[in-house]
Amino acid sequence: MFNLKKIKHLESGWKPNKSPSRDTSVNGLKQSMAWFKKEVENYKKQLNKKLSNNDWVECDYYVKLLIRRAQKLYTEKMFSKQYFEKHDDDARKHEHLIPLGISATAYLQNHIPFEILLGLPCVDISSESDSAYLKGEWKDNTPSWSLPFKRYKVAGVPEKIYTGTIKIPFNKWTLKDHFDIFPVIKL
Repeated sequence: MFNLKKIKHLESGWKPNKSPSRDTSVNGLKQSMAWFKKEVENYKKQLNKKLSNNDWVECDYYVKLLIRRAQKLYTEKMFSKQYFEKHDDDARKHEHLIPLGISATAYLQNHIPFEILLGLPCVDISSESDSAYLKGEWKDNTPSWSLPFKRYKVAGVPEKIYTGTIKIPFNKWTLKDHFDIFPVIKL
């Protein structure tokens, strides 16, 4: 119910409490990842219950939103950028090499643990490459988990992706190569 007194109070010098800042140390990020894991696990349990279609859709959306946030925080804060495309385009996109819809579903169906899900490769890709190549069949699909860059190869993305100074050979770079450089987090 609308309460004019409460609204007037907000105009009388009230200020919201200051939010705490994130601890971006390795231990602080691990603590955040453990929180995300707990929250995602709770939603995962909800998805296994008998829900109405609308409730299931909302729960699925929210769990993927949490996963996306956790994965982006993890890859950007722990590793700066795992992979990046050398391109003049200033417009960039944080792109999941194995599309999040596929990897999140694999996790939700107990095919991979949360820690692997967090560490799957992400690429800082130009918006031009993303919109030109990663559409249609390759927008939400992957031809290979073991060779994750194969999706880029078959989609026609130019081979200008690097990790540090290493140029990634799309047909040879394996998921094992990825996890050798970016080890799985222990929560």
